Amino acid sequence: MAATGERGMVHLWPLQGQTKGSAPKVPGGRIDRLVFSDDGAHLAAASSAGLFVIDANPAIAVKQLVDSRAASHVAISARYAVAFDRLHRALRAWEIETARELAPLSTEPLTDPAFDASGTFIAAKQQDARGNGSIRVWALPDWREQGKLPIKGSSSFALGPQGRLIAMEVFESSGDKGTNTHYIDVYEAAGNRRVARIPGGEEVRIAFHPGGETLFLVAENEVRIFDPGTGKLRASLRHEQDVDKLRMSPERDVLATLSRGSVYVWNYATGELLTQLVGDDYFQDMRFAGNGRYLLTGSRDHTAVLWLWKPEDLREEACRRLNRNLTAAEWARHLGAMPYEKSCPNVKADAK
Repeated sequence: MAATGERGMVHLWPLQGQTKGSAPKVPGGRIDRLVFSDDGAHLAAASSAGLFVIDANPAIAVKQLVDSRAASHVAISARYAVAFDRLHRALRAWEIETARELAPLSTEPLTDPAFDASGTFIAAKQQDARGNGSIRVWALPDWREQGKLPIKGSSSFALGPQGRLIAMEVFESSGDKGTNTHYIDVYEAAGNRRVARIPGGEEVRIAFHPGGETLFLVAENEVRIFDPGTGKLRASLRHEQDVDKLRMSPERDVLATLSRGSVYVWNYATGELLTQLVGDDYFQDMRFAGNGRYLLTGSRDHTAVLWLWKPEDLREEACRRLNRNLTAAEWARHLGAMPYEKSCPNVKADAK
């Protein structure tokens, strides 16, 4: 199942079979994020009105976890939803599958909460009364603290799987000229030991692969892939225009990038471009679905489209619809000088 959100409506779409699913209404005008639970039966939604859990089974039910006036700085994962309660100065968390609230964690104000790939470890930035900043990491459900790393300013960061590593943007003064040199430092959360330093730049976006063995840096028109344990560059994916978004597939070594309205799917281990989707209505976001078999795109014209993108799946679907092999003339017209072969070897009927 896939989900899309627009103007307070969350649309649930089956990946096969019927073409349109259910559309429960969530209070608030803007849907900021949607995440399915591990069991696929529940959906966490962050909207301008607060946090919600939606039962995705046929009997649709929507439950509000917290009002946005009571809590801010929201993060959601496949297991938990987290928000900072300004009034009580506490970090609150809920289980997605049960909507049960955990015991809150009393703490000073926090910003930019972010989960790891497992959805059970969370990091957030904090600043004390003297202006000293840090990134703190906890394990849910018991708020067991995993580490606390000092930071300067509003550095961006990413939390690695199981809360083990943190990659953060840092800068160091370059002497009397007043310029700064930017880096991405990778630290062990427990022990504050730096394991790698990677040359960076301003406004770099950082993401870990869910397996933890790869670190992605997005800067302008380039995606650079590193080994987070050594800082060694593995590959670079260059685009003609700036890269707006990066999404990882559940399949090994596959990711999608969004650049100026077009979607590119890569094997990032080899640097090979696997396919490209060019939308007449300008793609604004994309996600993998169905264990990586599909790509779900959202366009500027407020439409969502589910795509088969793998050549073997496209061929199978074409053969299912055509139910015959291409003729020699059709082969020559579409595939040029390539030697003729049966395009759909499993069908019995051939075109005359």
